[in-house]
Amino acid sequence: MAAKKKNEYKAGLLPEEVRNELAAESLDMINNLSEGIALRDEAGVIIYANQAFANMVQINIPTKLVGIPFLEFVHPEDRLEFIRRIELRLQGVHVPKFEHRLVGLQGRSIFVTSTSEPGLYRGKACLKGLFIDITEQKLAEAKILRSAEIESVLKEIAEATLLSSSLEELYAKVHRLIGRIFPTENFCISLLSEAEDQILTPCFTDETGVVQPQRPVGRNMVEYVMRLGRPVRLNTAEYERLLEAGEVGPRFAEWKDW
Repeated sequence: MAAKKKNEYKAGLLPEEVRNELAAESLDMINNLSEGIALRDEAGVIIYANQAFANMVQINIPTKLVGIPFLEFVHPEDRLEFIRRIELRLQGVHVPKFEHRLVGLQGRSIFVTSTSEPGLYRGKACLKGLFIDITEQKLAEAKILRSAEIESVLKEIAEATLLSSSLEELYAKVHRLIGRIFPTENFCISLLSEAEDQILTPCFTDETGVVQPQRPVGRNMVEYVMRLGRPVRLNTAEYERLLEAGEVGPRFAEWKDW
Protein backbone atom coordinates (compact mmCIF):
# COMPACT_ATOMS: atom_id res chain seq x y z
CA MET A 1 0.00 0.00 0.00
CA ALA A 2 2.83 2.40 0.91
CA ALA A 3 4.60 1.63 -2.38
CA LYS A 4 1.38 2.33 -4.29
CA LYS A 5 0.98 5.68 -2.53
CA LYS A 6 4.55 6.67 -3.35
CA ASN A 7 4.06 5.79 -7.02
CA GLU A 8 0.88 7.85 -7.07
CA TYR A 9 2.78 10.63 -5.29
CA LYS A 10 5.40 10.67 -8.04
CA ALA A 11 2.68 10.80 -10.66
CA GLY A 12 1.00 13.71 -8.86
CA LEU A 13 -2.29 11.80 -8.43
CA LEU A 14 -2.68 12.13 -4.66
CA PRO A 15 -4.32 14.98 -2.76
CA GLU A 16 -1.95 17.73 -1.62
CA GLU A 17 -2.18 16.83 2.11
CA VAL A 18 -1.16 13.23 1.35
CA ARG A 19 1.71 14.40 -0.90
CA ASN A 20 2.95 16.68 1.91
CA GLU A 21 2.84 13.76 4.36
CA LEU A 22 4.92 11.56 2.04
CA ALA A 23 7.36 14.42 1.40
CA ALA A 24 7.82 14.81 5.16
CA GLU A 25 8.52 11.07 5.43
CA SER A 26 11.15 11.38 2.70
CA LEU A 27 12.83 14.28 4.50
CA ASP A 28 12.87 12.28 7.74
CA MET A 29 14.59 9.43 5.90
CA ILE A 30 17.12 11.84 4.32
CA ASN A 31 17.78 13.44 7.70
CA ASN A 32 18.80 10.04 9.11
CA LEU A 33 21.30 9.23 6.36
CA SER A 34 24.98 8.98 7.30
CA GLU A 35 25.89 10.96 4.16
CA GLY A 36 25.57 14.72 4.25
CA ILE A 37 22.82 16.26 2.14
CA ALA A 38 22.59 19.99 1.40
CA LEU A 39 20.24 21.71 -1.03
CA ARG A 40 21.14 25.16 -2.41
CA ASP A 41 18.98 27.56 -4.35
CA GLU A 42 20.06 29.19 -7.62
CA ALA A 43 21.96 31.86 -5.64
CA GLY A 44 23.97 29.18 -3.81
CA VAL A 45 22.18 29.71 -0.48
CA ILE A 46 21.35 26.67 1.65
CA ILE A 47 17.65 25.89 1.74
CA TYR A 48 17.83 22.47 3.40
CA ALA A 49 20.46 20.32 5.12
CA ASN A 50 20.26 17.03 6.95
CA GLN A 51 21.79 16.27 10.34
CA ALA A 52 24.88 14.56 8.87
CA PHE A 53 25.82 17.65 6.87
CA ALA A 54 25.17 19.88 9.89
CA ASN A 55 27.57 17.71 11.91
CA MET A 56 30.18 18.07 9.18
CA VAL A 57 30.15 21.86 9.48
CA GLN A 58 29.87 21.87 13.28
CA ILE A 59 26.26 22.99 13.64
CA ASN A 60 23.98 21.11 16.00
CA ILE A 61 20.62 22.00 14.41
CA PRO A 62 20.34 21.67 10.60
CA THR A 63 17.74 24.43 10.25
CA LYS A 64 20.35 26.94 11.44
CA LEU A 65 22.09 26.41 8.09
CA VAL A 66 19.14 27.73 6.08
CA GLY A 67 19.94 31.12 4.57
CA ILE A 68 23.75 30.76 4.74
CA PRO A 69 25.70 30.88 1.43
CA PHE A 70 27.03 27.37 0.87
CA LEU A 71 30.47 28.56 -0.24
CA GLU A 72 31.16 29.78 3.29
CA PHE A 73 31.66 26.11 4.21
CA VAL A 74 33.99 25.27 1.29
CA HIS A 75 37.68 25.66 2.08
CA PRO A 76 39.00 28.89 0.46
CA GLU A 77 41.64 26.97 -1.50
CA ASP A 78 38.97 24.69 -2.98
CA ARG A 79 36.29 27.25 -3.88
CA LEU A 80 37.33 28.12 -7.45
CA GLU A 81 37.43 24.47 -8.49
CA PHE A 82 34.15 23.81 -6.67
CA ILE A 83 32.46 26.69 -8.55
CA ARG A 84 33.93 25.53 -11.87
CA ARG A 85 32.51 22.05 -11.40
CA ILE A 86 29.07 23.38 -10.43
CA GLU A 87 28.97 25.52 -13.57
CA LEU A 88 29.85 22.51 -15.72
CA ARG A 89 27.16 20.41 -14.03
CA LEU A 90 24.54 23.09 -14.67
CA GLN A 91 25.53 23.00 -18.35
CA GLY A 92 24.70 19.28 -18.40
CA VAL A 93 28.32 18.09 -18.34
CA HIS A 94 29.00 14.93 -16.33
CA VAL A 95 31.32 15.83 -13.45
CA PRO A 96 33.00 13.07 -11.40
CA LYS A 97 33.12 13.09 -7.62
CA PHE A 98 35.18 15.95 -6.24
CA GLU A 99 37.50 15.64 -3.24
CA HIS A 100 37.66 18.87 -1.27
CA ARG A 101 37.49 20.29 2.24
CA LEU A 102 34.59 21.60 4.25
CA VAL A 103 35.25 24.12 7.01
CA GLY A 104 33.04 24.15 10.10
CA LEU A 105 31.85 27.17 12.03
CA GLN A 106 34.50 26.45 14.69
CA GLY A 107 37.28 26.25 12.11
CA ARG A 108 37.63 22.48 11.80
CA SER A 109 38.40 21.20 8.29
CA ILE A 110 37.33 17.78 7.03
CA PHE A 111 37.86 16.03 3.69
CA VAL A 112 34.80 15.01 1.71
CA THR A 113 33.83 13.70 -1.68
CA SER A 114 30.86 15.52 -3.13
CA THR A 115 28.51 15.36 -6.09
CA SER A 116 25.93 17.95 -7.13
CA GLU A 117 22.82 17.40 -9.21
CA PRO A 118 20.11 19.83 -10.38
CA GLY A 119 16.72 19.17 -8.85
CA LEU A 120 13.56 20.64 -7.38
CA TYR A 121 12.73 21.53 -3.78
CA ARG A 122 9.19 22.64 -2.99
CA GLY A 123 8.63 23.36 -6.66
CA LYS A 124 11.75 25.50 -7.14
CA ALA A 125 15.05 24.74 -8.87
CA CYS A 126 17.90 23.77 -6.60
CA LEU A 127 21.23 21.96 -6.50
CA LYS A 128 21.28 18.75 -4.49
CA GLY A 129 24.65 18.06 -2.90
CA LEU A 130 25.75 14.70 -1.49
CA PHE A 131 28.80 14.74 0.82
CA ILE A 132 30.75 11.77 2.19
CA ASP A 133 33.32 12.29 4.95
CA ILE A 134 36.66 10.74 3.91
CA THR A 135 38.83 12.41 6.54
CA GLU A 136 39.94 9.15 8.19
CA GLN A 137 40.83 7.70 4.79
CA LYS A 138 42.87 10.79 3.86
CA LEU A 139 44.69 10.76 7.21
CA ALA A 140 45.50 7.06 6.78
CA GLU A 141 46.84 7.71 3.27
CA ALA A 142 48.93 10.63 4.55
CA LYS A 143 50.34 8.44 7.33
CA ILE A 144 51.36 5.77 4.83
CA LEU A 145 52.99 8.34 2.56
CA ARG A 146 54.84 9.93 5.49
CA SER A 147 56.09 6.53 6.67
CA ALA A 148 57.39 5.83 3.17
CA GLU A 149 59.09 9.24 3.04
CA ILE A 150 60.74 8.71 6.44
CA GLU A 151 62.00 5.30 5.32
CA SER A 152 63.40 6.86 2.14
CA VAL A 153 65.14 9.63 4.11
CA LEU A 154 66.73 7.16 6.54
CA LYS A 155 68.00 5.09 3.61
CA GLU A 156 69.51 8.16 1.95
CA ILE A 157 71.18 9.25 5.22
CA ALA A 158 72.75 5.79 5.53
CA GLU A 159 74.02 6.07 1.94
CA ALA A 160 75.34 9.58 2.63
CA THR A 161 77.48 8.32 5.53
CA LEU A 162 79.24 6.00 3.07
CA LEU A 163 79.50 8.29 0.05
CA SER A 164 80.24 11.74 1.52
CA SER A 165 83.81 12.89 1.04
CA SER A 166 83.90 14.98 4.25
CA LEU A 167 81.99 15.57 7.45
CA GLU A 168 80.90 18.99 6.17
CA GLU A 169 79.37 17.38 3.09
CA LEU A 170 77.68 14.73 5.26
CA TYR A 171 76.22 17.33 7.63
CA ALA A 172 74.84 19.36 4.71
CA LYS A 173 73.20 16.26 3.22
CA VAL A 174 71.68 15.24 6.56
CA HIS A 175 70.29 18.75 7.05
CA ARG A 176 68.71 18.71 3.58
CA LEU A 177 67.24 15.23 4.02
CA ILE A 178 65.79 15.89 7.48
CA GLY A 179 64.14 18.97 5.97
CA ARG A 180 61.95 16.65 3.89
CA ILE A 181 60.19 15.32 6.98
CA PHE A 182 60.65 18.00 9.68
CA PRO A 183 61.06 21.78 9.80
CA THR A 184 64.79 22.54 9.96
CA GLU A 185 64.89 26.30 10.53
CA ASN A 186 66.31 25.43 13.97
CA PHE A 187 68.49 22.37 13.52
CA CYS A 188 71.78 21.16 14.91
CA ILE A 189 74.12 18.17 14.91
CA SER A 190 75.89 17.99 18.26
CA LEU A 191 78.64 15.73 19.57
CA LEU A 192 80.10 15.00 22.98
CA SER A 193 83.79 15.82 23.27
CA GLU A 194 86.30 13.04 24.00
CA ALA A 195 86.71 14.41 27.51
CA GLU A 196 82.91 14.34 27.87
CA ASP A 197 82.88 17.86 29.26
CA GLN A 198 81.96 19.84 26.11
CA ILE A 199 79.11 19.83 23.61
CA LEU A 200 80.43 20.40 20.08
CA THR A 201 78.00 21.59 17.43
CA PRO A 202 79.75 21.60 14.05
CA CYS A 203 76.52 22.01 12.05
CA PHE A 204 73.49 24.14 12.92
CA THR A 205 70.90 26.55 11.59
CA ASP A 206 69.48 28.77 14.30
CA GLU A 207 66.83 31.50 14.32
CA THR A 208 67.11 32.05 18.07
CA GLY A 209 70.77 32.89 18.53
CA VAL A 210 71.17 30.47 21.44
CA VAL A 211 73.10 27.66 19.74
CA GLN A 212 76.87 27.80 20.27
CA PRO A 213 79.54 25.88 18.32
CA GLN A 214 81.04 24.75 21.62
CA ARG A 215 79.83 24.94 25.24
CA PRO A 216 80.22 23.10 28.56
CA VAL A 217 78.00 20.10 29.22
CA GLY A 218 74.83 21.19 31.03
CA ARG A 219 71.18 20.25 31.47
CA ASN A 220 69.83 20.93 27.99
CA MET A 221 67.89 19.00 25.39
CA VAL A 222 71.02 17.81 23.58
CA GLU A 223 72.37 16.24 26.76
CA TYR A 224 68.95 14.75 27.58
CA VAL A 225 68.81 13.00 24.18
CA MET A 226 72.39 11.77 24.62
CA ARG A 227 71.53 10.33 28.03
CA LEU A 228 68.50 8.49 26.64
CA GLY A 229 70.32 7.20 23.57
CA ARG A 230 67.19 7.22 21.41
CA PRO A 231 65.06 9.62 19.32
CA VAL A 232 62.88 12.04 21.32
CA ARG A 233 60.03 14.30 20.29
CA LEU A 234 58.47 16.60 22.88
CA ASN A 235 55.70 19.16 23.02
CA THR A 236 55.53 22.07 25.47
CA ALA A 237 53.71 20.11 28.20
CA GLU A 238 56.23 17.25 28.04
CA TYR A 239 59.15 19.69 28.17
CA GLU A 240 57.65 21.35 31.25
CA ARG A 241 57.43 17.96 32.98
CA LEU A 242 61.13 17.38 32.27
CA LEU A 243 61.87 20.88 33.55
CA GLU A 244 60.03 20.19 36.82
CA ALA A 245 61.89 16.87 37.19
CA GLY A 246 65.25 18.60 36.75
CA GLU A 247 66.07 16.66 33.57
CA VAL A 248 66.51 19.88 31.54
CA GLY A 249 67.06 23.53 32.27
CA PRO A 250 64.88 26.52 31.31
CA ARG A 251 67.06 27.52 28.36
CA PHE A 252 64.49 26.52 25.73
CA ALA A 253 61.32 26.96 27.79
CA GLU A 254 59.76 29.29 25.18
CA TRP A 255 60.10 26.73 22.37
CA LYS A 256 56.98 24.77 21.37
CA ASP A 257 58.34 21.56 19.89
CA TRP A 258 61.54 19.51 20.07
